[in-house]
Amino acid sequence: MEEEVLRRIGLTKGEAKVYLALLKLGQSSVGPIIKSSGISSSKVYDILDRLAKKGLLTYVEFENKKKFKITSPKKIFDMLEDRKSGIEKQEAEFSKILPNLLKMEEQRKKPYEAHIYEGYNGIKTYFTDLLAEMKRGGERLVFGARTGYPVSAPAQRFFQSYHKKWVAAGLKTRIIFNSDLCGSSSTRFFEKMKLTEVRYLPQQTLSSVGIQKESIDILIWTKETALLFVIRSREVVDSFRGYFEVLWRTARK
Repeated sequence: MEEEVLRRIGLTKGEAKVYLALLKLGQSSVGPIIKSSGISSSKVYDILDRLAKKGLLTYVEFENKKKFKITSPKKIFDMLEDRKSGIEKQEAEFSKILPNLLKMEEQRKKPYEAHIYEGYNGIKTYFTDLLAEMKRGGERLVFGARTGYPVSAPAQRFFQSYHKKWVAAGLKTRIIFNSDLCGSSSTRFFEKMKLTEVRYLPQQTLSSVGIQKESIDILIWTKETALLFVIRSREVVDSFRGYFEVLWRTARK
């Protein structure tokens, strides 16, 4: 356990082994360190040098031999504090160049983009990013809310949990479900949610289409996997939004 923790806080595997070996040995020459740590003689001197530079060990010369000793384990807090200060400096430096990086990213954006997300984890990634980029008061429109294959229980739990976060962020939703889902536990969940309106149409679709200000997404569940096609284009979004409004006026509550 000690070795694992030392590695997590920044020591290499070899450094952790040598450090713990020396801690058990007390003051020691290289031979016992090699035997106790299992580190080869070709590597041990370099590791001892690195630990010394980190302030984690000292050495004395006695009868032309170096003997090494670990400093107090509390010294590791100093090492961590130095790393923390270094990270804070890096964050400050990065903050200075971030506006330019964002400007470069904005200039690189095309008026249209297309992406494909595959599998449950890929779909979770997309929807998590979508929630982060939406602004309070924004709206998502969904139609064709029927899947080709039953959605797994974990996926259903994810989308319900996701929708709660969506509502908590002050985001609205209008959904048109397939009418054969009317009265199901899935649709009743959405009917009871704030900022959410539900209507029904008697269509049978293999995919659902989601529309928001900057993009549309088409979600298809198959027997083997799930696929999500995302298109970012204002023209495409406006076209699908107009189609949704026609369907919304036709759909029943």
